[in-house]
Amino acid sequence: MKFSFSDDECRCKLWRMHLHKKIPGAKDINTEILAKRYKFTGGQIALVVHNACAEAITRSDEKQRLKWEDIAKYAELELPWQKVGLWGEVGF
Repeated sequence: MKFSFSDDECRCKLWRMHLHKKIPGAKDINTEILAKRYKFTGGQIALVVHNACAEAITRSDEKQRLKWEDIAKYAELELPWQKVGLWGEVGF
């Protein structure tokens, strides 16, 4: 069984799904740019959002909002895993 990697449209939907409306600041994050810039799997997207939210929540009261910078920081940390040639076809 083989799974192909998602296209920009699908990744955009995945970003939107993980950047839930209940997360303060999430609605201000441009998911279309994220989908085009980062060719991540659904698991990678979930990890980036989780890590960015964990950092945002540690800030002081009024700043406990997710920001573009939070997402970009953890997305950039995830990028090397894509560039080392680990990603080919997925399946078994």
